[in-house]
Amino acid sequence: VNTILYIDNFNDYFKASIVEDGFLYEEPDSGSRKLGIIKEKEMVFIETISDKWSLAINGNLETGYVLNENTQDKSKYISNFKKDQEPVSDEKINLTWEAVYSKNPNTDKIPEMVGLNGISPTWFSLKDSSGQVNSKVSDNYIAWAKKRNYKLWPLVTNSFDLDMTHELLNSTSARDTFIDYMIDIAVEKDFDGINIDFENVYLKDKEALTHFVAEFSYRMRQNNLTSSMDVTVMDGSDNWSKCFDRGQLIKYLDYLIVMAYDQYWASSPYSGPVASYDWVDENISKMISVVPPEKLILGMPLYMRIWYETPSQEKVNFMDTKSKAIGMTSFNNLMNEKKLNLIWSETGKYYYAGYIEDNTLKKIWVEDGKSIREKTSLVNKYNLAGVATWRRGFETQDIWGIIDEAMNQ
Repeated sequence: VNTILYIDNFNDYFKASIVEDGFLYEEPDSGSRKLGIIKEKEMVFIETISDKWSLAINGNLETGYVLNENTQDKSKYISNFKKDQEPVSDEKINLTWEAVYSKNPNTDKIPEMVGLNGISPTWFSLKDSSGQVNSKVSDNYIAWAKKRNYKLWPLVTNSFDLDMTHELLNSTSARDTFIDYMIDIAVEKDFDGINIDFENVYLKDKEALTHFVAEFSYRMRQNNLTSSMDVTVMDGSDNWSKCFDRGQLIKYLDYLIVMAYDQYWASSPYSGPVASYDWVDENISKMISVVPPEKLILGMPLYMRIWYETPSQEKVNFMDTKSKAIGMTSFNNLMNEKKLNLIWSETGKYYYAGYIEDNTLKKIWVEDGKSIREKTSLVNKYNLAGVATWRRGFETQDIWGIIDEAMNQ
């Protein structure tokens, strides 16, 4: 069975070019079993183990032994790569994502955000399996962010496409294309970092994802760029949670951002809060068992959901459930219009409202200044690196001051 070699110490590895077609062998012996092939001009990672043999990883991430005579142009691939390096900043991070869909926002209409020191516009996404990238970068937005001294960490996604991501992660040329583009534009546009948002990844690609992040993060550090990656809470599904080897990823990244929301997701068959305090607290406790807390950023929602429940016509004693996401201002308008009665949960640290309209039971677990203050307090409880909020535009204006005060009290 072919395995992927973790490059835990890049100082011992070289990047080399193959002189002619050959094989990867199971043992440093040309009579041993052949594990894979190497092609002329293919670039491989190698570790020299003797005058005759090196341990190599080919473009398909197959690992085996290769004859040194088959390699040339050895160059130190990675040097001074520090694992578990110190946090890049002593200042608590207060970042928000800017969701860019069809076009960038009019920055003239963005109000002041007290205490904010980082922003991540969702500008980049994987275009195809060859590693090409879609871009919505805005020079006007960059100038706006720089003028306000915001750290600019644009987000890049894998388009949440399982098969396209599989092809990217398992192709040396595709990974190089993707990483080269992202590094080049980050340097050209003077970004401070890049936020990697790869979601919906095959569990079988777990190790390949870590390999990719190691390559990407090294290139980031070479160019003085901060690397961060968004991950879900632990113990979820294969493709949305178990695909992340959080303990390995954080060895190469500057920060992991845990998306501590969607406790009850949009299509959940049952209604519930987006992120109750007790659920977030429990999951942060689990995360810091594998991730140093000073390298973990708490991702919080600035939205909530209206849940719509009606009696099922197919299941006994069951409610059919649908939901719609709304922001804080929309909720305040609804609360005033319907004169909703709010009930506080001391366990979940949120307000709850329920009412009946058009023969439908409607339920809302509220995100507001009070619930956000409570969750932000976990930064100090666990000595986390800071917070990130999804997304700008869902909040009421008081939220920024509340986060700043709660985190820096």
